[in-house]
Amino acid sequence: IPQSDSLLVSGWVADPIDGAPVSNVKVYIDGSLIGTPTLGLARPDVAAYFNNAAYTNSGYQLIYSAATLSTGTHVVTVVAIDSASRSTTFGPLTITASGD
Repeated sequence: IPQSDSLLVSGWVADPIDGAPVSNVKVYIDGSLIGTPTLGLARPDVAAYFNNAAYTNSGYQLIYSAATLSTGTHVVTVVAIDSASRSTTFGPLTITASGD
């Protein structure tokens, strides 16, 4: 990822009991919290796949400036926590920030 660009972290998360959106989702880079994504984005594909209308708004997205990243390799993780305080970690995904 060029440092002049932005990192897009997106996906979906739903819970069999809570449905969607799951209200507590956090994004981390190298173990440090970088933010909470926008939740409740439409994902009719997820609802159709699971045949569960409660998953319709399960999408999330966070845009993060790559200028804040040092040149080199970084690790991205997403953590979702449901209403019963059970968590699921997605990742890690390795990215590389490069100079322009």
